[in-house]
Amino acid sequence: MRLLEAVLLQQQLRELERSPDNNHSQREQLHRRIGELQQHCANVDAAIVNAPNAMLRAAMIMHYQQGMKWQDVASAFEGDMLEGAIRKRVSYYLNGC
Repeated sequence: MRLLEAVLLQQQLRELERSPDNNHSQREQLHRRIGELQQHCANVDAAIVNAPNAMLRAAMIMHYQQGMKWQDVASAFEGDMLEGAIRKRVSYYLNGC
């Protein structure tokens, strides 16, 4: 979801730069936010790549990259895991990284 936000902000920035009322402060804010979002996406990608097992990788891809709700992620595992359990495992892993 944050990747989508970054793409939308980049589009907004391009439009602002073409505008005759080019607001420098607003451009700086957009640049800063885009950088934050890109760094967050890079961190998530690194966490996914380094996840110790396929279940964690799949859960993080579904939630963070595909934008699925945790309930839908749990359902994708065909009832093997409850929503809270899968979210807690991912959170535990991410907080340990």
